[in-house]
Amino acid sequence: EIAKIKGDASRGKMATVICQTCHQIGKMGFDFGPTLNGFGKTQTREVLLQAIIDPSADISHGYDATELITKDGITIHGIIIAEGDPVIIKSMAGQTQMVPKKRIKSKKKMGRSLMFSADMLGLTPQVLADIVAYLQSDM
Repeated sequence: EIAKIKGDASRGKMATVICQTCHQIGKMGFDFGPTLNGFGKTQTREVLLQAIIDPSADISHGYDATELITKDGITIHGIIIAEGDPVIIKSMAGQTQMVPKKRIKSKKKMGRSLMFSADMLGLTPQVLADIVAYLQSDM
């Protein structure tokens, strides 16, 4: 049903501020999730909507989420960049942390995307249509 809603690219551009917390769009945003430059031009509306509505349905290669729990009880969700000592993990907004192996109590794959779903972000069907219209535009 959402794919049938006419989106407005100019409103979508404004709405993508929320996406820029983790994604680069143009020269804006953080290098955490996959860049969205050009992505919309290569995908159908349905694929784009699915990626926003249910981001865990298809996680891009190299963006598997990991949960680290330190011995002092700190939980870190992110993407492992290096498995050495220290373990380097990148989290939302591009925050990179180095955690010495001796501080790690547990480390496990999360089996879901780190991206919040459209419902969790409070995105309405119209806002979703607007974001997709922007991503499919010439930006």
